[in-house]
Amino acid sequence: MKNLRKMIGMPQKALCLGICSQSEISRIENNKLIPSSYVIQQISDKLNVSIEYFYEDNQTQRSDYFNDVKTQLAKARRLRNYNEIRDIIQIELKNPSIQKNIYMKKYLKWHEGIVLYMINQDKKAAIDILFTCIDINANYFSELEINILNSLGIFYRNDCNLEDATKYLEIAYDYITTFPLANKNRLRLKTSYNLSKVYTDSGLFDKSLVLCERGINICKNTEDMYLFAEFHYQYGRNWIMKGNDILGLEFWNKAKNILSLVGKQPLIKIIEADIEYYLKTKEVN
Repeated sequence: MKNLRKMIGMPQKALCLGICSQSEISRIENNKLIPSSYVIQQISDKLNVSIEYFYEDNQTQRSDYFNDVKTQLAKARRLRNYNEIRDIIQIELKNPSIQKNIYMKKYLKWHEGIVLYMINQDKKAAIDILFTCIDINANYFSELEINILNSLGIFYRNDCNLEDATKYLEIAYDYITTFPLANKNRLRLKTSYNLSKVYTDSGLFDKSLVLCERGINICKNTEDMYLFAEFHYQYGRNWIMKGNDILGLEFWNKAKNILSLVGKQPLIKIIEADIEYYLKTKEVN
């Protein structure tokens, strides 16, 4: 990038405009920063070259780059920024290095399915593309495939197909509890949480309560707040559904307090709305 920039006579201050800071350009040129796919695309456009210009046949660099792409996509998933996910995969699917890597192609296909479902609302196409990424009858599932099973479960639950949602989430849960992936407690928590919601929807409150208790204990034992509040909310939801108002509202308020510690205001508002709606409904009845 530095050689090309100097060749066309463009200073760092000009290159960075509208893209990033000048210090970031300097760090990229001195191999101290791996830029995101967005930044590379914008730099390519400004320097009038294709994005492929910047890819070298170097395994270490490719590995670092792939990890950076995965980090970007993971962050976008957490924030539910599906437009950003769409933009990233549109760029990366043109990347020749990714086209040569079966794992990364599958990883992007998984996200393509998420985009089809969440933005295009093409449920059939989304589910079909996920099934091209996984062999349900396999004896081994990778972290990626467990994530794909979770997505299938979420899609089917959202469509009120609780039978298929249960099927694929139970496959994921049974596998990850029988053959736990190293250092993947969060994946186990995510699978447990998604399955607990499906059990509640299906009226299997006691089975859901067991999963919530296990999830809460894993969070405590590992000192990890990931889904800690959500498990408390789901635990309370089960007790509400079982008719235990006191215990249900206690855990909903615990969930709200946990969320306040981490500043998740949107989720707090959802819980507050649920509590208000429940109390009004109870009063009317």
